[in-house]
Amino acid sequence: MDRFHLVVFNYERISLFLDNFDKIRNFDPEQDKIYILDCSSNHKKEQGKVADFLKTKGWEFNKQVHYIVRRNWGIDQGARIDYFGFLIDNYFDSPPKYIWQFQEHYLDLTSPASRYPLEFPTIGGQIKADLIPDNLIVDLDECEKIYERDPAVTMLYAARLKMILFSHENGREWFYANGGNYFIRTSYALQVYNRNLLDSYKMIFDGKSDWTLFVEMDQGYRLTQKGVKWYDLVSGYSFDLPQTLRNLETANNIVLQQDKEHNHEDYYSPLYDRYQQRCLKALNTPPWLRNMLITKALFMDSLKITLRKIKRRLLPQKSQKVTVLREGKLKKL
Repeated sequence: MDRFHLVVFNYERISLFLDNFDKIRNFDPEQDKIYILDCSSNHKKEQGKVADFLKTKGWEFNKQVHYIVRRNWGIDQGARIDYFGFLIDNYFDSPPKYIWQFQEHYLDLTSPASRYPLEFPTIGGQIKADLIPDNLIVDLDECEKIYERDPAVTMLYAARLKMILFSHENGREWFYANGGNYFIRTSYALQVYNRNLLDSYKMIFDGKSDWTLFVEMDQGYRLTQKGVKWYDLVSGYSFDLPQTLRNLETANNIVLQQDKEHNHEDYYSPLYDRYQQRCLKALNTPPWLRNMLITKALFMDSLKITLRKIKRRLLPQKSQKVTVLREGKLKKL
């Protein structure tokens, strides 16, 4: 059995991961694997960058590093769903004990891609919140020890702005990691991300950024359970429920959660409720209808992207990146 799968969600920026690989310590090529899920418009170019990286390490494709071309849907949350689907379907030769999933820019602190666009009010030009904290090195041996010392620890995370504690308007509370960058025990991941749930996410996919926000929040909702601990790699504290976190803050005079002013529950609560209702309805959809609805959702997304491309060609405007939907089956390169 592999120890860690480092799962990188990439679109056109794999260099941000490769150039910062030194922020990962004690990667063991005999028991750890890197899986790059790529939905770039030019995946051969991205693959070439990975090939150059492998030469410097003396590694090979399909041994230490696996490069998977996937259909471009749902941004990083779509990639996360695809990965867990592969895990359920026994696609991997050896499932890992632990999984670390992160966006390709998570380790990068210097490129323009790691800063908010200048036109954003108040935060324009600032470093993004979904990145690794300053001066943090992720030691995989230490992460393994944390898991082994406490079987209740399921989630490990390192948040730049501390843990996000979402307080719904109806009183529910749960944790989630910014950007969905976190470690998780594979055994627990398979309990939470079953085929039924993954299919429901796909059935309600509408190509909107709100859908990705919902999936990110819903992960936290499903992973915040009594006895299921989150471990903060920055502070060294672990906790299972919001009240446990608050008790730790009071007892130790520390702050473990993000400032409330950044949470915007008045916007996210209605968003979450809207998609959760659709998700619950999808969970009760008969199996024979699921594939039809998933195909429809992905087709509509493909159609929207095609129409946007046609519109841009007919109406000249400032150059901008266009998301390209890649058709075809999963391929390992």
